[in-house]
Amino acid sequence: MTQFDDQIIANLELPFEVFWTLSEGALLSRIDEANRTQSPLLFYFWTPHQAFAKYDLTRVFLPEHTDACYASASSGGVDCDYPVAELYKIVGKRLYKDSMFDPASYLLQKFALTTEDQIEMLAARSYGGRSFDQAACDWVLANREKWSSWIMDLTAQCGRGEYIKQGDCIPCHHGEFLPVGTIAPTSCSLCPMTGYQPNRGATDCLECPTNTRAGRVGSTDVNECVCKETFYHPLGVNGTGRPCLPCPIGATCPGGTALPKAKQGFWSPLTEEKYLKEALSQSNDYSQLWQQVNISQELWACINGEACPGDIIPGNYCVAGHTGRMCYECEVGYFQFSGACFPCTHLSEQYKVVVVIMIILIIAIWVAMNRLAAVNIDAVDISLVFLQIMAVMGTYKLSWPAELQQVFSAVSFVNFNLDLLSPQCLTGTYSFFSKWLLNMALPLIYLVGIALLSGVVIAYHRLRERKRGRKVEDETMQNKQAQRARRLSVVGGSFATKIAPRISDIRIVAVNSVYSCEDGEDGGEGEMEEGTSMGIERDAAATRTEGHKSDVRDEIELDPVSASAKRTMKIKQKEGPNMQERRLSGMSGDRPDTASHLQQLLSKQDDSALVRAEKLESFIGKAYANGGSFLDIVYAMIVDTVFSAFPCDKLGDKFVLVRDPNIECYSSVEHQIMMWLGSLGIIVYVIGIPLLIGMVLKFGKSKRLFNDLQFRARFGWSYIRFEDNKWWWQIVWLAKRLFFVLVAVFVRNGVVQGLLAMTFVVVFCLLHFYARPFDHDYLDVLEGLLLGNTFIFILAGVYFSSQAYDSELGAYSHQILVTSVVIFALCCVQMVVGVVVNFSHFFQMKFV
Repeated sequence: MTQFDDQIIANLELPFEVFWTLSEGALLSRIDEANRTQSPLLFYFWTPHQAFAKYDLTRVFLPEHTDACYASASSGGVDCDYPVAELYKIVGKRLYKDSMFDPASYLLQKFALTTEDQIEMLAARSYGGRSFDQAACDWVLANREKWSSWIMDLTAQCGRGEYIKQGDCIPCHHGEFLPVGTIAPTSCSLCPMTGYQPNRGATDCLECPTNTRAGRVGSTDVNECVCKETFYHPLGVNGTGRPCLPCPIGATCPGGTALPKAKQGFWSPLTEEKYLKEALSQSNDYSQLWQQVNISQELWACINGEACPGDIIPGNYCVAGHTGRMCYECEVGYFQFSGACFPCTHLSEQYKVVVVIMIILIIAIWVAMNRLAAVNIDAVDISLVFLQIMAVMGTYKLSWPAELQQVFSAVSFVNFNLDLLSPQCLTGTYSFFSKWLLNMALPLIYLVGIALLSGVVIAYHRLRERKRGRKVEDETMQNKQAQRARRLSVVGGSFATKIAPRISDIRIVAVNSVYSCEDGEDGGEGEMEEGTSMGIERDAAATRTEGHKSDVRDEIELDPVSASAKRTMKIKQKEGPNMQERRLSGMSGDRPDTASHLQQLLSKQDDSALVRAEKLESFIGKAYANGGSFLDIVYAMIVDTVFSAFPCDKLGDKFVLVRDPNIECYSSVEHQIMMWLGSLGIIVYVIGIPLLIGMVLKFGKSKRLFNDLQFRARFGWSYIRFEDNKWWWQIVWLAKRLFFVLVAVFVRNGVVQGLLAMTFVVVFCLLHFYARPFDHDYLDVLEGLLLGNTFIFILAGVYFSSQAYDSELGAYSHQILVTSVVIFALCCVQMVVGVVVNFSHFFQMKFV
């Protein structure tokens, strides 16, 4: 500390010569010498020091030390005193904090020795021959009045919330408390992390709100109470004294003041905020979104969970290719299938050509599938109904594994999933609203197409027949006589002899209806069935004699309808109930009635015209069958489409459509159109299709038309497969698909959906095995097996969803998945076997 002596003496112009002693001992020798010789001596020294007790020294005050003065040391400009060195008392934290050491810490805190006291004890040690302990003890004995105040008084009594601190009663500080009844307290306790204390002198702490904790011990304000981990504040703002809520389903809650963040597959108010800002929406009030989350305790689940990355991963709120609210829509250049968006270039670089080919191919397969259903391949119908129900089950909110989701996506083909057509790759945009309108119009488009095609074919047929009729009128009378002769030559027996004299006086005409007697269903009284035959009519232009009239009327019944019915009744009574089947198949031999002979006569008269008429009727029958079976096949799809217009989810201060959250319910033009058309669709499609089929079947049953060839060709697809007394079972089939679709559309909880679906399967199983409606046993077996497999599939879905509530169930996930895949494979085998057997029966009946 003497390095600036030269500068100080020089700058203050002091008349002294600087001499360096280099040690304390040398300096003390010089002081002793100066004192002995009474010579002046100026030196730098420190205090306290024992030398001040031996020598009479006077302190010389130099100019006060400043930082600016020392800043000029490098240039030799120091002209001030040296700085004062401060001394500090340093003790360990434990000594100061631990109340058991309070007397010692109190002593150290109060302990204070003046410079004179220290010089006195140092002199006793250096010059008085006392040790340090003896010198200190001498001072203590001589200075009781000084040190008595350093000792803490342990007998003091403090009030509530106060403790003894170094002899004083001190109230507990903020964030501290002292329980009542504490004996001789020397400190207060800090409030735990479950509470806080804003006041001094407290005897307890205030509890933090429910599900919150303080960020530290000794908290002094409720604002320091933040949410525990897995909880969140209902408004995302702490300090209001409100309790925190459990983390919503689909979110992660780190606790503290952080808001819940959506997991992958979910949409949160934070995500909605990002979406609205990107969409430049005017709405920026998110408090209602949070209030809805507070009430429901769950976030909004995205339709395609993989499309929503959640709030955990920073960046876009949708994965590549997806856009819109809840990432439902596809960006331009992507097409949607099963809720996922795929680049159009995945199809091919020339994807537009590929899409056109795919559209043509898929439509052709759908038409062929409908044609198979229309030609009464019953195993195909049973399989289609099973696959349609499987596709509907795939939309249930059950935690299906990815492998089963792929199966459901594949079988959605039979439900006429228009996403398979990938129209986005051609049009650029393809919204849910556009798809919904197309689905609603699909049955009408198909029926109108069939009607137009049928109209063209019928018009063409009539035009051809009209031209052929003109040619017949131009034939000569000779040709007519030759035709009559040829007709007569094919008729044998007494009938030819009797009708020959007047054959030129009669002409053959078609009769609208003729009745033949058939056995009833129970072999009882016969019924009159409409058919086709021929009658005879007098030619008004011909001349007849009374004799001939009398002969003809006596021998020949000119009312062949009545005669045929009477004779057939007699023959049936003789030949038994199998006569009709033999007669229809051409095995009954010579039929004695006039109408039967005339039918044979007509078949020889104009065979090509009859073939053309038969072909036309066959085409019309196929048109009816294709239209009706198409309504049956698309029933599940159209019911789902109709009802999807109504379920809406609340999203803050508005409602959005469940199937497409980008459509606002009730207020948007799109949804208003959907509600009007959906209401009409309930009447026309949901109720109208079963009602129409039921009325047609009821009419056919009441008019006994089920065996009529024309009625059978047109509507046989709806009743031929069933037993005669179960002709109405087609309505049960429609009801089965209706119930499964209603569960998918209106029930929002996956487990509840599964339980309801299992209940329906049990009910339909009981009905099926009680009624056994099919006309072949193997069809009943196939239907029963597929219903049982449906139950097992739903049970597996409920199991996968229940793992979220019971982690122990996860140990069997792999086994259940493998079992489900094996069961589906067995279902496929069952359907293939059923179809093969059905085809063999079909071809045997048709060609053998």
